[in-house]
Amino acid sequence: MRARMHGIVAGGLVVSLWLSSLLVGVSQGAAGPATIRLTFGKVLAGHEYPLRDDKGERSGHIGFVKGRLRDLDGTEVGRHRSMCPSSENVGSWCTHTLVLHDGPYTDDGSITVTGLFRGFNGEAYAVVGGTGAYQGANGSATATVEDGDFVLTVDLS
Repeated sequence: MRARMHGIVAGGLVVSLWLSSLLVGVSQGAAGPATIRLTFGKVLAGHEYPLRDDKGERSGHIGFVKGRLRDLDGTEVGRHRSMCPSSENVGSWCTHTLVLHDGPYTDDGSITVTGLFRGFNGEAYAVVGGTGAYQGANGSATATVEDGDFVLTVDLS
């Protein structure tokens, strides 16, 4: 009986180790459709360059911003780099590259979103690609203000 019990325990251990080896490296953050809520945090750098028309008068600008990103728990999970050309009487078209690190709601990789910007007023962006865990990403993102914070909710499909 003792030898049989030893064999069952050893067999159970082998099966457990085999199953755990199948799960090594598996992350749940980017598996399938997902929603990632990111809050724009501290701005680390920002630059603005004026655009001028044929008469030399200011007709718009191009803005560049780099800053921190936090998840819904407030944990820093990466950084964003944003570029927004803006033209008077046309508006701003922004592209945000979200560089994310492994966390409870995120994986290592980047997501790029782009679209017409109107000041975090619920405007929608297109997810146009990604790298790492987000390779081939697509979907949409919505920019809002929540409790005074600038929030980007990314819906990956």
